[in-house]
Amino acid sequence: APPVSLNVQPLPGGRMQLDWPSVDRADSYNVYRMAGSCDNTPDELIADSIVGNAYVDDTPADGTYCYAVSTLRRGADGTPTDSSIPFIALTKKFSGVSSPSS
Repeated sequence: APPVSLNVQPLPGGRMQLDWPSVDRADSYNVYRMAGSCDNTPDELIADSIVGNAYVDDTPADGTYCYAVSTLRRGADGTPTDSSIPFIALTKKFSGVSSPSS
């Protein structure tokens, strides 16, 4: 099963901090991203076999991004979505944030 929630916080420089609660018996996690609308599950693999439960994404450009995380167990990748978990709990939509100039 995928993580039950996904937190995303913007960081300076257009980066995004992602973190999620650990999943029991997970070996590692895959992180997916999609630019634009969150109508579908993100399918661009941006990080694989993450051992911890956090990742910092260097987005390619300012814009709106959606994220999803899947669980890896014994080398098999689970789906980023699961019928028992709401889609919104797995995917977050964020617009690129500009830092105020000093």
